[in-house]
Amino acid sequence: MEDIVQLNQDYQILICRLCQAAVRPGSSIELHFRRQHQLKGQILKDIKDYYGTLELADPKVTVTPEDNSEAIEQLAISHGYSCNACRYLTIACDSIVRHRREAGHDAAEERWTEVRLQTWIGGHYARYWIVRDDSDSNGPSDTADAADTTSRSAMDEVIAASKARLKEEDAVRLLYNVHPNRAAFFNFCP
Repeated sequence: MEDIVQLNQDYQILICRLCQAAVRPGSSIELHFRRQHQLKGQILKDIKDYYGTLELADPKVTVTPEDNSEAIEQLAISHGYSCNACRYLTIACDSIVRHRREAGHDAAEERWTEVRLQTWIGGHYARYWIVRDDSDSNGPSDTADAADTTSRSAMDEVIAASKARLKEEDAVRLLYNVHPNRAAFFNFCP
C-alpha cells in the first residue's frame, strides 16, 4: 500500500504516490483512487478503511511549508517563477507576465526569478512554496531517487515537457498577439 499512498507525518497529509499530490480527507480518498487511478477491490477497500479513520489535514486549507524549505520527497517538484516585487508564485510563464502587468510593478526592476515549487494539490486550489535545490543537477525534479519522484517513463517526461513548453509559448503569443514567426523577439520566459 505504501507504494500507492503515504502519510506525511509532519503535516498529517495523505499523499498519493502515483500522482505525487496530496489527497483530501474523508470521501475524497476513495474518490481519488477510484477515479484517478481506477483502483478497486481489496486494495481500494484497504486504503479507504485505514486512512479514512485517521484525522488528516485538508491540503486545500492547511498551512504550506516555509519558502526555501527542503522539498517534500513524495510531492512533485515543478519549475516555476517568483515575482521579485511580491510573493506571487506560479508555474505558468504567461501567468507571471500577466501578474507583472496587472499588479503594476516597476518595469525597471528585475521581473522574476526562476524557482523550484511544490504544492499540496494542483489546479484551482494550488498554493505554492519555494523549495531548496539540494541536488547537484540543474533539473527541477532531480532531488530524489528516480523511482520515488515519478511513475512516468522517460518518454512520458519528454512528451510532457514538450507539451508544457508549447503551451507556454502559445500563451505568450496570445497574451502579446505575436505572430509565431516573430515570437523570438518576445522571449519573456525560458
